[in-house]
Amino acid sequence: MKGETIILKAVVTSSRRTSKSQLVWVSNKDGRLGSGSLLKPNHLSPGHHIIMVSGYGTRARIPITIFQDLWALYQSPMSLHEICCIMNDFAMNWIDDSVSGERWKKYEPPKFDQTSTDPSKLVFIAKLRVLKHQHFDQPLPFTSGKTIYAHLVEYSKNINLRLDCDVSYSGGGTLSLDRSISVWDARKGGTPSEPNACKKPFTSHVLWLYIHSLYLLVHENRHNMPYDPSHTTCGGVGNMDEKLEGGSGHAWAAMYLMWIYKYGSYDPPFIKNEAKAVATILLKSRFCSIPTHSNPKVQAIIKELI
Repeated sequence: MKGETIILKAVVTSSRRTSKSQLVWVSNKDGRLGSGSLLKPNHLSPGHHIIMVSGYGTRARIPITIFQDLWALYQSPMSLHEICCIMNDFAMNWIDDSVSGERWKKYEPPKFDQTSTDPSKLVFIAKLRVLKHQHFDQPLPFTSGKTIYAHLVEYSKNINLRLDCDVSYSGGGTLSLDRSISVWDARKGGTPSEPNACKKPFTSHVLWLYIHSLYLLVHENRHNMPYDPSHTTCGGVGNMDEKLEGGSGHAWAAMYLMWIYKYGSYDPPFIKNEAKAVATILLKSRFCSIPTHSNPKVQAIIKELI
């Protein structure tokens, strides 16, 4: 990511060290980066780089892509290495549709296509990749400085991705997610009268689904954590949170969106604005009363939004 520190490390065998030459790092885009066996540049320009490290009578090439922001990352195809790293962090279960007999096999071999309305394993993995690279200028109040991705790995080791229209839910370290999280367009949720409604394209508002999918992962992950108070009913309305601080899924999701809006390091302005809009809706509609928080930064955003 532009501005993100990357680690470049070279290991030289003892037989190569007989030469007095030093390791030198050069980018085909940005020129000389520095010297030594370990380098941590944070100034690489966006685009595709070939990093050449040379010295001790040998050389090596390292391909690196630097993205302008998370939106550019989100839309780009992933390398096999990136896919394998994420798949190794979770137990992924691709569950077929129990209603119509639809199978994931129909959508294989997997292809990353943001314009497709078909479900995609790679599109879902791309959303996890965003969480892996998403950072904030201020630590999230509820993660002790960890990334959301690290929390997912710790508390939600199992992920079920379904082809049917069941609602998303979690428990026992497992996230069970419906079909809509693996498509690029927002889709209608299933209803008793139309159980397969989620399989019909509703809108191509890709950005909304970017925000929705990420905060849904944060929301459901909260339910896998110890001491989650779960949701409550207030004023005859169910699926609400009693409080923001120490609250349940809506509380985590709202604060996560608030942090994207105010402190997202690599989220572009239009994504920040989308997060702001959705956070405002959650704060106004998913709490028993106007929420408050002891963290002054959180409280300041609440005051701004509502």
